[in-house]
Amino acid sequence: QAGHLVHARKAFDPLPMFEARLFDREMVGVKLLEAFANDVFRDADPTEVFFREKPMEVKKEGAGYALYIRLPFAEKDKIEVLTHGEELIIQVDNQRRHLLLPRSLASRKLTGAAFHQQRLRVGFGEKENDGAA
Repeated sequence: QAGHLVHARKAFDPLPMFEARLFDREMVGVKLLEAFANDVFRDADPTEVFFREKPMEVKKEGAGYALYIRLPFAEKDKIEVLTHGEELIIQVDNQRRHLLLPRSLASRKLTGAAFHQQRLRVGFGEKENDGAA
């Protein structure tokens, strides 16, 4: 399990992770759920917002747009980016993610991608020709 925890921490970094031990019974009912919550959060306030950074951000840049995505622990030479319909497909090593593009980007041409300081920048240019006369 330790190896899986290391992988999970890398995959979700910089999000904070809370761990729960394995209880000897099903955690049903207010009393047991309270014990579970105390075990997970310890001294932390569970109503606190633990992460405020945006994992993704769209910015207007010149005549086009750029989508910025955090990719901690990714290596530049192991990243592949392509679009398929309204999806952006990002592959890092053997991990692949399909992201539904926002409307502002879905109809635009992919102009390129760059990786810098753990952030992937995906550029989108002019709108694709929709065949309308």
